[in-house]
Amino acid sequence: MRILVANHHRQRAGGTEAYLDGLLPALDARGVGIAFLHEAPPGENAIGLPPGAPSLCVARMGLPEAIAAARRFAPDLVFHNGVSDPRTLAALASLAPLVHFAHNYYGTCVSGEKLRKWPAPVPCERRFGAACLLAYLPERCGGLSPVTMLRQYRIESARLDLLGRAAAIVANSTYIRGEYVRHGFPPDRVFTANLFVAPGPEPAPAPDLSPACRLLYTGRMVSPKGGAMLLDALEPVARRLDRPVEVTFAGDGPERAGWRKRAAAIRDTRVTVRFEPWVSPAGLRRLAASHHVLVMPSLWPEPFGLVGLELGAIGLPTAAFASGGIPDWLTDGENGHLAPNDPPRPEALAEAVARCFQSEPHYRRLREGAAARAREFNADAHLDRLLPVFHSVVSQ
Repeated sequence: MRILVANHHRQRAGGTEAYLDGLLPALDARGVGIAFLHEAPPGENAIGLPPGAPSLCVARMGLPEAIAAARRFAPDLVFHNGVSDPRTLAALASLAPLVHFAHNYYGTCVSGEKLRKWPAPVPCERRFGAACLLAYLPERCGGLSPVTMLRQYRIESARLDLLGRAAAIVANSTYIRGEYVRHGFPPDRVFTANLFVAPGPEPAPAPDLSPACRLLYTGRMVSPKGGAMLLDALEPVARRLDRPVEVTFAGDGPERAGWRKRAAAIRDTRVTVRFEPWVSPAGLRRLAASHHVLVMPSLWPEPFGLVGLELGAIGLPTAAFASGGIPDWLTDGENGHLAPNDPPRPEALAEAVARCFQSEPHYRRLREGAAARAREFNADAHLDRLLPVFHSVVSQ
């Protein structure tokens, strides 16, 4: 089988590219021929390709020549992971049967966040359409620019229309699959193949549970990620546990200064908050090894939340809101604890965090469960769900 993989970036820019960086060698090992079409220049930190795999850059070649080269590759199918320009998507759909891998809310949300932020943050289950234009500004779905709203609406509308030509959609979580089914895609053409984590080092030894409980937040510092909610939950955590609480925020983003200011306003002297910059994956694992629990306070419905499995692989349990795709891998009481998100509240998050520390035997069971759950989400399990979809599409 010959597959044309398509994405906006080839440079490792985020979760989609990390997925492709792990997937391509796994496909190559299964005997799949690969070419990679990308819109943006590859940059210095490019996704590795199997030996001999063509790299077709739209920015350098122009769309007509890149598509012509892709046609010469003669793919059996196009594996689309998210190009930016609808014209690129339309051209790809003309080459071969197209399978779209849904990493996020591509074509189903103006802002891409599926979050109504006013008067309180609530995940949005509205079906994408003209009604979104009426809600976008009053509900603070995105920014406050009507020009941006209209531009993004046109782009997402075009994407959704073009996805109607896809032979199949494969979602990274049960929640994302449901999103596309709600948008009218036939259920027998929409599949789920959860993301995976690469094999890593053995779980780190558990850090001492006393005297302080140490919590970790990692990721973009933007409002939908819920850092402010976590900060508001820290004093309730300290009261429930009656012990010091130390929290590390690792990452960067536009909310960093605001979150630092909010942290400085915490009055309970048992709570300590520190901010660290972005760290490499290896650096993050080292940082996580000195913490007890990863907290994912996301207000938006996370499509999957892979970092929970990545750090679970070294034995770190997770406390999170039960939103989006997180419940696909986080089972309450097995590898962490879930908080209800209807709506998300600091007290509910604090309760989920505190339950992780209810006893030392319970905490150690959560660590064992986190490592075991991460082992279940491996590349072979992913391909065992993905490749049958490919074979079915090609055989039609």
